[in-house]
Parts: sequence; C-alpha cells; structure tokens
Amino acid sequence: MRCSSNSSYTRFDYSPLTFRVYYSPITSDGIDFNHDGQLDEKWIYKDYRISRVISDRNLDGKEDVTHHYDRHGLIYITKSEDDFDGPYETTSKYKRGNVYLQESDTNNDGHTGYRAHLKHGVFSEVELIEPHFNTTKKKADIFNEQIDLFRIRF
Repeated sequence: MRCSSNSSYTRFDYSPLTFRVYYSPITSDGIDFNHDGQLDEKWIYKDYRISRVISDRNLDGKEDVTHHYDRHGLIYITKSEDDFDGPYETTSKYKRGNVYLQESDTNNDGHTGYRAHLKHGVFSEVELIEPHFNTTKKKADIFNEQIDLFRIRF
C-alpha cells in the first residue's frame, strides 16, 4: 500500500490483492424446512465459494451444527451441539473430506471428555480423557482388539 500526501488530504493506493481480500463478496442463502420464517439451514459463500453451512437440526431456532469449508470447497471442521442445550460440545476435523479426529465434551465442563481417531472415516481408536489433566484414562484400539463399540466399559 502506497501513501501519497497532498496539502489537503492523504490518499492511499490499494493493491488489487488488498482490495480483493477486504472487499470480497460474502453472500448467504438457505432453506426453511418447517416454514416458520427462519432459515433452518444457512449456506454462507465467500468469493462465490461455500464457506460455512449452519444448521438447526431440531428446528428450535438455534444453531446446532456448523460446517466450515476451505477455499477449495472441502470440509475441514465441524462443530456440533448434540444435546441441544446451548454450547457446541463436539468438534470433528477432516482431512480430504473424511473425519480423522472427533473430540467431545461429554459433561459440559469445558474439557474434552473423549477423543476418537478415525482412519478413512471409520473409528480406529477411542480414548477417554481425564478432564483436569488432559491425559488418557482408557484407550481402546478398535482394529486390533476387534471389540464392539457398544460394549466398551470405561
């Protein structure tokens, strides 16, 4: 950015890149599933590319899940609120469109309660986290132990 001064005013010459970053169009659209006048799913675009999708899954008028997309249109993170009590408690991280890590606050204390690692979108390891020390209490390697997820006792 160049600054040229005159006796009456100061003028800034912005580069095309600066202009594009600060003045890129952000638009939104969505759908109202229950016809209450509020969008239940909202799509946010930046530079005519999908940037975020915000959804109200239980149709109570509050955001329940937010998907974030990179500039190529691939999802890279999802934050969800699964018990519909207010704050987001589950975060899913993606690599090449597949979930590779999922963390959740199981008791709304602000700390991660469990962490699940996934390979190619399939659970491979689940660990319970000690909330005050952020250390693993119990870890289950699903591929090697051939265990049923519903029978894990932690």
